[in-house]
Amino acid sequence: MRLLYLVNMENNSDFLNKHNQHLDEQSDAQPAGRDIPVVNAAAYAAVNGIVKPRHDTKRSGDVAELTFMLKTASLGITASKPFGDRRPYDFLVECGQRLLRVQVKSVFTTHRGKHRFGFAISISQNRNGVRQIYTAEQIDFIAAFVAPHDAWYVIPLDALSTRKLIRLYPAGKKRVDGGLFEQYREAWHLLQCQVEPESE
Repeated sequence: MRLLYLVNMENNSDFLNKHNQHLDEQSDAQPAGRDIPVVNAAAYAAVNGIVKPRHDTKRSGDVAELTFMLKTASLGITASKPFGDRRPYDFLVECGQRLLRVQVKSVFTTHRGKHRFGFAISISQNRNGVRQIYTAEQIDFIAAFVAPHDAWYVIPLDALSTRKLIRLYPAGKKRVDGGLFEQYREAWHLLQCQVEPESE
Protein backbone atom coordinates (compact mmCIF):
# COMPACT_ATOMS: atom_id res chain seq x y z
CA MET A 1 0.00 0.00 0.00
CA ARG A 2 1.43 3.35 -1.01
CA LEU A 3 0.18 6.92 -1.15
CA LEU A 4 -0.91 7.82 -4.69
CA TYR A 5 -1.66 11.54 -4.44
CA LEU A 6 -0.63 14.15 -1.91
CA VAL A 7 -1.63 17.76 -1.41
CA ASN A 8 1.41 20.01 -1.25
CA MET A 9 2.38 20.24 2.40
CA GLU A 10 5.52 21.14 4.31
CA ASN A 11 7.98 18.31 4.88
CA ASN A 12 6.38 15.98 2.34
CA SER A 13 9.26 13.51 2.64
CA ASP A 14 8.76 13.34 6.40
CA PHE A 15 5.03 12.81 5.89
CA LEU A 16 5.66 9.97 3.43
CA ASN A 17 8.20 8.33 5.73
CA LYS A 18 5.72 8.39 8.60
CA HIS A 19 2.97 7.22 6.27
CA ASN A 20 5.01 4.21 5.13
CA GLN A 21 6.02 3.41 8.71
CA HIS A 22 2.35 3.56 9.65
CA LEU A 23 1.53 1.15 6.82
CA ASP A 24 4.22 -1.29 7.95
CA GLU A 25 2.79 -1.26 11.47
CA GLN A 26 -0.71 -1.89 10.11
CA SER A 27 0.25 -4.40 7.41
CA ASP A 28 -1.05 -7.41 9.35
CA ALA A 29 -4.50 -5.82 9.57
CA GLN A 30 -4.78 -4.70 5.93
CA PRO A 31 -5.25 -6.73 2.73
CA ALA A 32 -2.13 -6.88 0.62
CA GLY A 33 -1.82 -5.13 -2.71
CA ARG A 34 -4.24 -2.27 -2.07
CA ASP A 35 -3.46 1.38 -2.78
CA ILE A 36 -4.99 4.35 -1.01
CA PRO A 37 -5.94 7.23 -3.37
CA VAL A 38 -5.61 10.15 -0.96
CA VAL A 39 -6.64 13.54 -2.31
CA ASN A 40 -6.84 15.28 1.06
CA ALA A 41 -3.61 14.56 2.88
CA ALA A 42 -4.59 16.82 5.79
CA ALA A 43 -7.66 14.78 6.63
CA TYR A 44 -5.82 11.47 6.13
CA ALA A 45 -3.02 12.58 8.44
CA ALA A 46 -5.41 13.77 11.13
CA VAL A 47 -7.44 10.57 11.09
CA ASN A 48 -4.44 8.25 11.20
CA GLY A 49 -2.34 10.26 13.63
CA ILE A 50 0.62 10.49 11.22
CA VAL A 51 0.96 14.28 11.31
CA LYS A 52 -0.64 16.34 14.07
CA PRO A 53 -0.65 20.00 12.99
CA ARG A 54 -2.95 20.96 15.89
CA HIS A 55 0.19 21.43 18.02
CA ASP A 56 1.04 24.38 15.76
CA THR A 57 -2.02 26.53 15.11
CA LYS A 58 -0.26 28.52 12.38
CA ARG A 59 0.63 25.37 10.48
CA SER A 60 -2.83 23.84 10.88
CA GLY A 61 -4.29 27.07 9.52
CA ASP A 62 -1.94 26.91 6.52
CA VAL A 63 -2.94 23.31 5.81
CA ALA A 64 -6.65 24.20 6.04
CA GLU A 65 -6.17 27.10 3.62
CA LEU A 66 -4.30 24.86 1.14
CA THR A 67 -7.14 22.36 1.37
CA PHE A 68 -9.69 25.14 0.79
CA MET A 69 -7.82 26.22 -2.35
CA LEU A 70 -7.78 22.66 -3.67
CA LYS A 71 -11.47 22.14 -2.93
CA THR A 72 -12.66 25.38 -4.50
CA ALA A 73 -10.47 24.88 -7.58
CA SER A 74 -11.88 21.37 -8.07
CA LEU A 75 -15.40 22.87 -8.02
CA GLY A 76 -14.60 25.63 -10.49
CA ILE A 77 -14.75 28.33 -7.82
CA THR A 78 -12.19 31.13 -8.16
CA ALA A 79 -10.67 31.94 -4.76
CA SER A 80 -7.85 34.46 -4.37
CA LYS A 81 -5.55 34.78 -1.37
CA PRO A 82 -4.66 38.37 -0.39
CA PHE A 83 -0.99 39.08 0.26
CA GLY A 84 -0.16 39.13 3.96
CA ASP A 85 -2.46 38.37 6.86
CA ARG A 86 -3.71 41.77 7.93
CA ARG A 87 -7.24 41.35 6.58
CA PRO A 88 -10.03 39.73 8.63
CA TYR A 89 -10.74 37.32 5.75
CA ASP A 90 -8.50 34.64 4.24
CA PHE A 91 -9.89 34.51 0.70
CA LEU A 92 -11.83 36.56 -1.82
CA VAL A 93 -14.20 34.39 -3.86
CA GLU A 94 -15.58 35.56 -7.19
CA CYS A 95 -19.38 35.47 -7.14
CA GLY A 96 -20.70 37.04 -10.33
CA GLN A 97 -19.93 40.74 -10.03
CA ARG A 98 -19.30 40.41 -6.29
CA LEU A 99 -16.33 39.36 -4.19
CA LEU A 100 -17.24 37.26 -1.15
CA ARG A 101 -14.95 37.45 1.86
CA VAL A 102 -14.29 34.05 3.39
CA GLN A 103 -12.55 33.27 6.68
CA VAL A 104 -11.27 29.69 7.02
CA LYS A 105 -11.43 27.95 10.40
CA SER A 106 -10.43 24.36 11.14
CA VAL A 107 -10.12 21.58 13.68
CA PHE A 108 -7.68 18.67 13.37
CA THR A 109 -7.99 16.95 16.73
CA THR A 110 -9.67 13.56 17.01
CA HIS A 111 -10.17 13.91 20.78
CA ARG A 112 -13.75 14.96 21.46
CA GLY A 113 -13.84 14.74 25.25
CA LYS A 114 -17.33 14.41 26.70
CA HIS A 115 -18.86 15.51 23.39
CA ARG A 116 -18.67 12.15 21.67
CA PHE A 117 -19.43 13.22 18.13
CA GLY A 118 -18.94 16.98 18.19
CA PHE A 119 -16.02 19.12 17.03
CA ALA A 120 -15.66 22.60 18.52
CA ILE A 121 -14.39 25.37 16.25
CA SER A 122 -13.63 28.89 17.39
CA ILE A 123 -15.16 31.44 14.99
CA SER A 124 -13.94 34.56 16.74
CA GLN A 125 -10.92 36.75 16.10
CA ASN A 126 -8.19 37.92 18.42
CA ARG A 127 -7.99 41.69 18.49
CA ASN A 128 -5.56 43.17 21.01
CA GLY A 129 -5.79 40.07 23.17
CA VAL A 130 -9.61 40.05 23.23
CA ARG A 131 -11.77 37.48 21.42
CA GLN A 132 -14.32 39.29 19.26
CA ILE A 133 -16.96 38.16 16.78
CA TYR A 134 -16.66 38.91 13.07
CA THR A 135 -18.93 41.59 11.65
CA ALA A 136 -20.66 42.03 8.29
CA GLU A 137 -18.16 44.80 7.53
CA GLN A 138 -15.34 42.22 7.74
CA ILE A 139 -16.46 38.88 6.25
CA ASP A 140 -19.38 37.19 4.49
CA PHE A 141 -18.75 33.49 5.21
CA ILE A 142 -16.98 31.15 7.58
CA ALA A 143 -15.59 28.03 5.88
CA ALA A 144 -15.08 25.49 8.68
CA PHE A 145 -12.96 22.40 8.00
CA VAL A 146 -13.26 19.27 10.18
CA ALA A 147 -10.12 17.43 9.06
CA PRO A 148 -10.76 13.98 10.62
CA HIS A 149 -13.94 13.70 8.51
CA ASP A 150 -12.70 15.70 5.49
CA ALA A 151 -15.86 17.78 5.95
CA TRP A 152 -16.43 21.43 5.06
CA TYR A 153 -19.16 23.72 6.37
CA VAL A 154 -19.79 26.89 4.35
CA ILE A 155 -21.70 29.08 6.79
CA PRO A 156 -23.05 32.59 6.09
CA LEU A 157 -22.08 35.09 8.73
CA ASP A 158 -25.68 35.97 9.58
CA ALA A 159 -26.33 32.31 10.53
CA LEU A 160 -23.76 32.58 13.32
CA SER A 161 -25.47 35.38 15.22
CA THR A 162 -23.13 36.46 18.06
CA ARG A 163 -21.48 33.06 18.60
CA LYS A 164 -17.76 32.87 19.24
CA LEU A 165 -17.66 29.06 19.07
CA ILE A 166 -19.70 26.46 17.19
CA ARG A 167 -19.88 22.68 17.46
CA LEU A 168 -20.15 20.58 14.31
CA TYR A 169 -21.33 16.98 14.06
CA PRO A 170 -20.14 15.38 10.79
CA ALA A 171 -20.41 11.87 12.31
CA GLY A 172 -23.92 12.37 13.66
CA LYS A 173 -25.24 13.89 16.84
CA LYS A 174 -26.69 12.78 20.15
CA ARG A 175 -28.15 16.11 21.20
CA VAL A 176 -31.47 17.12 19.68
CA ASP A 177 -30.16 20.62 18.98
CA GLY A 178 -26.76 19.42 17.80
CA GLY A 179 -27.33 19.72 14.06
CA LEU A 180 -27.82 23.46 13.84
CA PHE A 181 -25.24 23.89 11.07
CA GLU A 182 -25.61 20.59 9.22
CA GLN A 183 -27.57 22.34 6.47
CA TYR A 184 -24.34 24.13 5.58
CA ARG A 185 -22.22 21.02 5.22
CA GLU A 186 -20.59 21.07 1.77
CA ALA A 187 -22.82 24.03 0.88
CA TRP A 188 -20.45 25.17 -1.85
CA HIS A 189 -23.39 26.34 -3.96
CA LEU A 190 -23.52 29.40 -1.71
CA LEU A 191 -20.22 30.48 -3.26
CA GLN A 192 -21.19 29.52 -6.82
CA CYS A 193 -23.15 32.54 -7.97
CA GLN A 194 -24.67 32.41 -11.42
CA VAL A 195 -23.57 35.18 -13.74
CA GLU A 196 -26.57 36.94 -15.24
CA PRO A 197 -26.46 36.98 -19.08
CA GLU A 198 -26.14 40.39 -20.64
CA SER A 199 -29.33 41.67 -22.21
CA GLU A 200 -29.21 42.51 -25.89
